[in-house]
Amino acid sequence: MRASSIFGVIGALVVIISTDVSWYSHDAVAAGPPGTTLILINASYTLWAITTVAPVLLIIAATFGAVALLVPASLTRAGGIVAAVAGAGITVYCLVRMFDFPNIGPHIPGVAGTVLDAGPFIGFTGGALIIVGAVGLLLGEAPERVPEARPATATPAGTPA
Repeated sequence: MRASSIFGVIGALVVIISTDVSWYSHDAVAAGPPGTTLILINASYTLWAITTVAPVLLIIAATFGAVALLVPASLTRAGGIVAAVAGAGITVYCLVRMFDFPNIGPHIPGVAGTVLDAGPFIGFTGGALIIVGAVGLLLGEAPERVPEARPATATPAGTPA
């Protein structure tokens, strides 16, 4: 197995695991007795708890990316391109989710709000590993260039060539 394929398979597994890790948490606090704070809500949400379409698509993309890196040598260019596109889609989605929080609950400054957890970062890392595997496949398995043959030059009679 090629090293680039190993990176891609590990990246796909990381992406699949990331869907079951907490992506966001929602906290609501209130002022208690003087000098204390009461935590009213402290809930963590995986990607599966927020939506079902996104984790399914992430798992499909990760699977396609990993399988594309395991293609035979005759299909390395196509496999590398498919894996690169899948990895790029995963990383872009995770990057967007780092800044675009879902509407889990009310956001009241100092009282309630949604906090980013580890899930998007783990998914981003997995997608990046798939891209690394794809680039390694495309660069490492590219066919070597054969030097061009030079035409024979005529030499004067009696001189060695």
